[in-house]
Amino acid sequence: MFFNYDDFFNWDKPSYSFSRAVHDMSPYKLKTLEDKVVLVHNIVGVKEDDIKVEVITTEDGRDQLVISGVTHNDILDYDYKINSRFDIKADAFKSVSYEVKDGLLYIYLFKKEPEPEKKLLVTKM
Repeated sequence: MFFNYDDFFNWDKPSYSFSRAVHDMSPYKLKTLEDKVVLVHNIVGVKEDDIKVEVITTEDGRDQLVISGVTHNDILDYDYKINSRFDIKADAFKSVSYEVKDGLLYIYLFKKEPEPEKKLLVTKM
């Protein structure tokens, strides 16, 4: 006997709720701390080894933080993808690092120390 298993999965959509700070239509949040800016980006479905984070300079001279990656799901025969770009002021940061935890990408942009104000020395001749 053949069963249509789809008939056993009637999703009760009105009862569905899922809460997370980073949603698909607004896939990132920023947090500014004293020594760094933290960008938290939703990358659910993309494996850590498939994530690429880089800072590039565009042809028109803008600095961009670029996030990309593709992970193929064999069961669903579906590619989970991330492609995201942010204009940044690269000279405001000394380094960038990242990690993946629980389907979220954490990018740490470490701030440069402010340069002390330089005063022009004035002397009498």
